[in-house]
Amino acid sequence: MKKIYLSWPEFNRAVLKLSKTLKKNRQIKNIYGIPRGGLTLAVSLSHQLNVPLVLSESEISPQTLVVDDIYDTGKTINALFSRHNLRQAAFWFRNRETPLPENFEIISLGSKKSSEWLIFPWETDKSAF
Repeated sequence: MKKIYLSWPEFNRAVLKLSKTLKKNRQIKNIYGIPRGGLTLAVSLSHQLNVPLVLSESEISPQTLVVDDIYDTGKTINALFSRHNLRQAAFWFRNRETPLPENFEIISLGSKKSSEWLIFPWETDKSAF
């Protein structure tokens, strides 16, 4: 499996790019980061967009932006979306081989192949697997 290492400067550039995209015509009440992969990006976007970060799934509403690191199989986010009638999610990357659902918007910074493994700046080789 090919490993791709992402740096902190890449992370910071991604947060700025994603926040600019999210500021355009979106009603975001708060941000929820899926534990564990989505928390770092969710906190950064919360600061950049000046909207609250919610830590409990019970605080999620249809205007919540749900954030995770990778949209891979879709199982995690699809279950959350069906429980809370959500409409939008943001990811670092999505698996380009996984079809996107039609009932909500996914904003991602890029795509990856299933044969690629991303190592985020807050991870180590051991913790990433």
